[in-house]
Amino acid sequence: MPLPNYTKLMPSILKLLSDRNERTTPEVYEHIYQAFNLTEEEKKLRQPSGQDILITNRTRWALKYLKEAKAIESPSRGIYHITDRGEGLLKNIQMS
Repeated sequence: MPLPNYTKLMPSILKLLSDRNERTTPEVYEHIYQAFNLTEEEKKLRQPSGQDILITNRTRWALKYLKEAKAIESPSRGIYHITDRGEGLLKNIQMS
């Protein structure tokens, strides 16, 4: 199964944060690994450039776009929490 792209990661990240607790970047990564049942090999796959691990890169893009959409906030570097807007988006996703 191919690795999920960043748009597929967004609902999972919102779900993780929906308890209103702050999470660190490593906690978000671990959640993604478990939510998508990634193997050890998949967790180590690198981008074609070899510069970055593919799933962590995609997770960072998902976090960036969720922040830009004001669905999540980052009160300090590497710390995330959901906003009211993010909770509304998650409810819409779950109803679809």
